[in-house]
Amino acid sequence: MKKNNLYFSIFSITVFVVYAAVSFISFNKFESYIVLIGLLYSLACVILCTFLHELSHAIAAKILGEVPYNIYSIPFAFEKTVGRWKIKEVSFENRGKLGCVNIKLSKISSKEAYRKSILKMSIINIAGPVGSFIMAGILIAILNLVDYKLYCFIVAPLFVCIFIGVQALLIGDGKFAYLYIMDREFALVNLFKQYMYNNGDENEYMINLLVGRLKQLTKEELTYSKNPYQLLMGYLIVQYFLVHDIEKLPQKAKDFMDNMISEKERLVLEPRINYLSVQFFHLLVVYFALKERMGEAKMLLEFLNKATDHRNSFYKYFKLRSEYFVGTSLPHHSIITEMKLFSEKFFYGKEGFYITEKSILKLGYALKEVR
Repeated sequence: MKKNNLYFSIFSITVFVVYAAVSFISFNKFESYIVLIGLLYSLACVILCTFLHELSHAIAAKILGEVPYNIYSIPFAFEKTVGRWKIKEVSFENRGKLGCVNIKLSKISSKEAYRKSILKMSIINIAGPVGSFIMAGILIAILNLVDYKLYCFIVAPLFVCIFIGVQALLIGDGKFAYLYIMDREFALVNLFKQYMYNNGDENEYMINLLVGRLKQLTKEELTYSKNPYQLLMGYLIVQYFLVHDIEKLPQKAKDFMDNMISEKERLVLEPRINYLSVQFFHLLVVYFALKERMGEAKMLLEFLNKATDHRNSFYKYFKLRSEYFVGTSLPHHSIITEMKLFSEKFFYGKEGFYITEKSILKLGYALKEVR
């Protein structure tokens, strides 16, 4: 479960437990209604403060010359369509986080542009907590100006802003901002991921950097590494060439895949990387099917069906996609629908991710036509 999901769930449960307790012990229904209104007001503060936090990311991106195209805080989303911002309703069930902002990045075609993009991503990440703290400062200033009877309306959003800012600074945005500057491997992999999943177009300079870093890894690092960034690196490379030109997949990436297969039992049980490993193996099922190695594709899919719980909604789409490629009668429109739902819930409507997955499914459709 995502951390934001956990916080939201705890808050929601607390709201109803407190209200039920107050209603049970109170002989005055009016008092219990006042408590409920207060709790609902607090919930509204969570939604508003989360939106302001995400808006801070978007403002920083805009100032730095990037293009935010989707900002949301459950239950509303602001999306840029045909040059205009529109508001629409979204449910927590369909979006896996309480809040998010998606940003299209500038084209990266040189070392200087790459370095600037890393710095921009660090600033954009830290802008969220900074925005929350600025909002908290404004609310503290307002406290000094209003009558004490109105304090209850200020304290709730003040507490939420401080809480969101602190947790984002320590375990979320602040951590990512630090890693973008201090960890080259993290910066390379995540910048490429952000570009690929938000922009959805080809970036030859970035893929060459990624392949170059993969070639530097030793066989031991490829086989025994528990580093999620290295696994993500291999996954993104295979996914990129799967969509753009499967025949140009570097030999080092093929070696990486072979090592993954040889260690599959260990990798799917490793807590830190199991979700990424399963995602990678399902991508290899697609690769084997496209390379007409259908026996290997079916064997790997059989292993995944036994080794993982596909009732998990994150794994459900990948399982269906693998089955689609190995020859099941699943209609093309059904897998497209599942992909759209998966994209919205787990990748928060990132346009590039949708484009990438749609391209992969087109390959599956073409494969079925040949059969």
